[in-house]
Order: sequence, then C-alpha cells, then structure tokens
Amino acid sequence: MKISETIRPFIHLLFPPVCRACGKLLSGDPSAILCARCASQDVSLKLPVCDLCGLPVPAPSDPHSSPSSSHGCIPFKPAFDCIRSAVAYENPVRELIHQFKFQGSRRVRPYLQSLFADGADRLLGNFHLDAIVPVPLHWTRHFSREFNQADILAQSLSGHSGIPVLADAVRRCKRTYPQSRLGGKWRGRGLEAAFCPGTDAVSGLDLLLVDDVMTTGQTISACAAALRQAGAHHIVGYTLARRI
Repeated sequence: MKISETIRPFIHLLFPPVCRACGKLLSGDPSAILCARCASQDVSLKLPVCDLCGLPVPAPSDPHSSPSSSHGCIPFKPAFDCIRSAVAYENPVRELIHQFKFQGSRRVRPYLQSLFADGADRLLGNFHLDAIVPVPLHWTRHFSREFNQADILAQSLSGHSGIPVLADAVRRCKRTYPQSRLGGKWRGRGLEAAFCPGTDAVSGLDLLLVDDVMTTGQTISACAAALRQAGAHHIVGYTLARRI
C-alpha cells in the first residue's frame, strides 16, 4: 500500500471534501467534486442551435430543414464561420471555470475537459476539421498564470478526437484588457491587431479555434482574423462555455 493511500483517510478527516461549486460537505465518493444537487444541474447546450452563434433555437417544424438563425445573435461580422459552445456560463460550471482559470485548480480539470469533449461530440460532428488551434494568451499573462487554459482544453480535445493541435498557428502580439471585465460598449476595443499569424502553416486548412469562455465573440473573432490572414479556409469557433 502506498503511503498516500494510508494517510488519505486522515487528510479527509482533517479536511473533509466539499462541493467545488457550492461548498457543501460531500458524503459518499471522496473523489467527487460536486454534490448531488450541483451535479444534477444540466447547463449543456444541445441541438438544434443557431447556424452562426450556436445558441439553442426552436426545432424546425420540417425535420428536413435547417434550424433558423437567432437573428441579431452576433451584432458584428465575425471572422469565423460559426461558433459553438459546450455549456452555458452558469453555475455550477461557472465556479469551476473560475477555479480552473484563475486559481489553477487541477482538481476540476478532468470534469471540465469531459464537458468539452462531450460538447464536441454533440455539436461538431458535421464539421470537417484539420486541426485545433487554441486562442493564445499574451506572453506576460501566460508568464503570470503559468498556463493557457485554451491550450489545456485543446490538448485534451485532441487526445479525445485524434485531431492535431497547432499551438503556434497564431500569437497574441498585443496585450489587451480582459473583455469579460469591460462594459458592453467597450467590449472589442483594443482588439485590433491584437493577434498575428504564427509559425504553424494553416493555409487551406479547416480549423477549430478553441477558447474557454465566449462573452461577445470579439476575442475569438479577432484571433480568427489573424488565421484568415494566414490563409485558413474554414474556421469554427468552439468554447467550453458562453454567456447566455
């Protein structure tokens, strides 16, 4: 028996496991990260969805027709062809993403990676994809955070799907203020020329551009514009979560 297995019961006695979303004491499986109540909350986004923005839309009356667009869903012309998101940015997932992104929690990663893979299976089956590209961080933010959450999601999805990752297809050449902290009228400001083509060749490729959270789509669109500049053929955005 490993020493870690010997002392684990004592660690749980001193530091009882709690739900990572609501803080409630967990009973039963000590490896669980969510209580039964939080685990039962389904925030996944399912078909049918808007062809452009990926938000759920009413099913068409004719089963052979395509879902309608949620008119005005993206109030600008995006550089990507369409975007999909695995889940709504609501609790309990919102709290787990916060812990993953800003606290570097490794405990919640497998759960979020599973949601990301499940969403891809559910929403991306009709797309031809040559490679996965993570939205990059500026080097200063990457240095302070020590990881890029989009790259972690991209690598896990690559392992699930077999689609290769092009981590150097695009780079962030200008530091910008986090879009999630900006008011509506200020979002998108400063993103001009924030991204530049990288060293990985993407000309003629169909790409899946991934990030953790979509707020307005401005960031992922600016990143897609740099990939267009490098000759990418078709770009599908895909995020773990999006604000509804």
